[in-house]
Amino acid sequence: MRRLAALGCLLLTLFLTGCTGETFTPNADVKPAGSELTVWFVSDLHLLSEELTDYSPEFLTMIARGDGKTAHYSQEIGQALVWQITSLPEEERPDVLLAAGDLTFNGEKLSHETVAGLFEEIEAAGVPVLTLPGNHDVNNGMAYRYTGNTAEPTETVTAQEFREIYRAYGWEDSLLRDTVSMSYVWEPAEDLWIIAIDGNTDSHSGWVDDETLAWLDKVLTQAEEEGKAVLTFSHQNLVRHNARFPFGYTFGNAMTVRELMADHGVNLNLSGHIHIQHIGEFDGLHEVTTSALSIAENHIGVVEIDPERNASYQIRELDAAGYARQAGLTSPDLLDFGTYSRNYFRENSMRTMGEKLDAMGVSEADRELMLEAAGEFNLRYFTGRTVDYQEELAALPGYALWNELPDGMGDYFAFILDSEKKDETQGDFGSLWLKGENT
Repeated sequence: MRRLAALGCLLLTLFLTGCTGETFTPNADVKPAGSELTVWFVSDLHLLSEELTDYSPEFLTMIARGDGKTAHYSQEIGQALVWQITSLPEEERPDVLLAAGDLTFNGEKLSHETVAGLFEEIEAAGVPVLTLPGNHDVNNGMAYRYTGNTAEPTETVTAQEFREIYRAYGWEDSLLRDTVSMSYVWEPAEDLWIIAIDGNTDSHSGWVDDETLAWLDKVLTQAEEEGKAVLTFSHQNLVRHNARFPFGYTFGNAMTVRELMADHGVNLNLSGHIHIQHIGEFDGLHEVTTSALSIAENHIGVVEIDPERNASYQIRELDAAGYARQAGLTSPDLLDFGTYSRNYFRENSMRTMGEKLDAMGVSEADRELMLEAAGEFNLRYFTGRTVDYQEELAALPGYALWNELPDGMGDYFAFILDSEKKDETQGDFGSLWLKGENT
């Protein structure tokens, strides 16, 4: 009898510590089956610690020549997320926040430590945070400190170090976990599992490792056997969300991953990475990409899960202006951040395309009309609102001028009008039960 008791203790210890000696205590605040749940989802914060820049004109110019991220206000965006959650009445706060990678500008260790501090504040308000690394977050050779017109290398992190920094946010209170990646299962309710799928390991960035695929297969089989509904999230995409960009946004082995998930009847995956607000589908597997928290309109994805485990999704804009007023900030940009971030994104789109038009000798009058159209098209497309503005976009004088250019220069804008036929900011996805029913 003593030997059996000792064996039982040993097995329990192995379950809680794994093979590495780490201690795990699965989420103790598991809600009863059938509880209504609200899940908030964010991705691509791209925070740069204020300790790593002096906000010099050279730094601001570098940011402005990027892809529309308001990285110069990333610290405030992160703090606004904390404020937006913690200022809600307790009963209106989300049951869990998913933060799906590219948490930092370029994987700077100081930036990671800053983000982890923000998550600590959110958890202190009673909202668990679940994290995953993105492609910018680990082993990034572009991690720099920006001073004046210089950029000096600063310390980045490995995938293992990422897990150590964020271990309190999903990993150490997970129910089940992978051994070769930061993939894990977290249990918010007795009849629901949230599964984090990591494709940014030290050995195979951008792919889901074969060992992780085998682990995911076993986990989904167990979920079926135990009658668990399932919601998954990842940084990279499983479904192609833009036919003009077939590579670089989906997992390198996305077809294999999504076929596995479709075989098990997974209904909904949440992801980021591509920075556009979009809803796609493959063989019954739906995927929502919530646009980057760091670009207009600074979206938070909100998933409502009803007692029958049906899921609906809609976006909520980050209230950075509300945070700025509450914090006593005086920057006009922050006090009207919705307008500022939209204009910043438009101008960024116009700047990049303006260089192409300059090289082609387009007249100043035509150039102005074409850039106005380009900025508006990009804003509506990236925020998932093209369908609401199709007639207005098609009627823009600059759109016709783009189509008059040689070499298909206007094809990008025609693609947006032709491909975006639905509202990408909301959707109803039905049952999260595997195989489409409560097994």
